[in-house]
Amino acid sequence: MTTQKSKYILCFDDSGSRDPDRVATATLIRDDKMDWFALGGILVKEEDVKTVVRQHQLFLQKWNIDYDLHSTKIRGHHGKFAWLNKKEIVNFFTRHLVSF
Repeated sequence: MTTQKSKYILCFDDSGSRDPDRVATATLIRDDKMDWFALGGILVKEEDVKTVVRQHQLFLQKWNIDYDLHSTKIRGHHGKFAWLNKKEIVNFFTRHLVSF
């Protein structure tokens, strides 16, 4: 009797400064104070990929978003996420984002 091993998909992305090891000086510090680098990711069972993609699509539809979920822009309320400028909106959006 053989057992089949589960397959996983690794998705990861970086965020933050493209030059994280530089010496910070007053002229290089960002106005939004988001001067850092991070690497994060998630493992998804191959059999769950369609469900994850569908949940992502539903989230985008609910919020009427047809552009990338860019973490720095979301947290800084920049660019296409400038509409997150009210505390009650950003709190509700963030709670929904992390729960899906």
